[in-house]
Amino acid sequence: MKIPKTIIQLSYFKQPTYIVERFCEFDSSINYIHFNLYDIVDFIKSNHSPEFNNAIEIYNSLNLDMKWQFGKYYYLYICGGVFINNNSMTECDIFKYINNDINLFCVESVVNKNHIFNGFFGCCKNNEIVKNFEDQIQRR
Repeated sequence: MKIPKTIIQLSYFKQPTYIVERFCEFDSSINYIHFNLYDIVDFIKSNHSPEFNNAIEIYNSLNLDMKWQFGKYYYLYICGGVFINNNSMTECDIFKYINNDINLFCVESVVNKNHIFNGFFGCCKNNEIVKNFEDQIQRR
């Protein structure tokens, strides 16, 4: 399964148009999606997952930081794609480096080699590792 050519970002405010255009300048087929907290709720309601029957209740029970995490991983689990932190930018066509044989990628943290950097992450839909992330958030 291939990682979709979709870049998602989550923040209170949408990126300026020139930022969105820059993400897509290397490949016009890239789909850019932005979510704020209300958009996340709408997405969860519109994209029910049997694996997370009570996703809205889980989301509503979380603190603000975890709502962003849950929303990010919920979207990636349902649709797949690439999450890029809203204060980051690509300098090339990242999708030409993501081959069809991988179903998940992450970046090692430069601060702690035992952790991943949470600001650049991609996967195919229905990825079991991402489902595990959601399960762990749910258990908090």
